[in-house]
Amino acid sequence: MAAFAEIDLAALRRDRRRTGLNNLLSRQRFELYAQSYNQSHFYPANTMLKGEVDRKHFIQTQQTTIERLAKLGII
Repeated sequence: MAAFAEIDLAALRRDRRRTGLNNLLSRQRFELYAQSYNQSHFYPANTMLKGEVDRKHFIQTQQTTIERLAKLGII
């Protein structure tokens, strides 16, 4: 599934400067997850640096990632 839309960046920036429960970005405690994310390497980095890739690339990369997660006992 894909979706396309125009994004009003000025409105987005205004909204992100508002306080309240709806502003999830300003309330997230990303530092709590930094160490965990730094140690986790599930999805291979930079797999599209070689140029154009086809659908097979994404399927194969996802299958490899799923196998690795299963082998680690995560899923």
